[in-house]
Amino acid sequence: MRNIILCVALLLCSSCAMNHGKPIARLQYIGVERYLDRGIYQVRFSSDVDVVSLFKSKISQTLLCSFDSDFDFSAPHSAGIYGEGFIEPEMSSVGPVFRADVLFLERKNDTSEKVIEGEALKPLLVGRESLVCRVRINSYSYKIYLSEDMKVPTADLLREVEKF
Repeated sequence: MRNIILCVALLLCSSCAMNHGKPIARLQYIGVERYLDRGIYQVRFSSDVDVVSLFKSKISQTLLCSFDSDFDFSAPHSAGIYGEGFIEPEMSSVGPVFRADVLFLERKNDTSEKVIEGEALKPLLVGRESLVCRVRINSYSYKIYLSEDMKVPTADLLREVEKF
């Protein structure tokens, strides 16, 4: 009986993730550039928190961008169309500045995604003022870290789509 109780207690505790207790970053959009002729858009932003150094061990650190108003940033796998890019620090004298190499993706099902490029991206951006983006960090043992919202102007993205 004691072993059963111990097993149940371990199962309950192993499914729990701790609150991270980290400050929630406020992001400030700086700009976007298309990377060569590929479907990669380098979104630059500043932050009042060094989001790259928040956790010693992490599974991922990405910038997620939503085309939907009810996008669940904690579970991007549920999205139909979204942007996602790995975050890297950039050298800056004004504080923490980062770059995310964002790809826009359309999820067909649980195992299939398609990159949305150039002309196919235009109709998704036209008529929108901005895309809402957040830093999302998935780390071992902690709940998912999410920054505050940052708005990326679609006019800037459309300008970069038009370049090629």
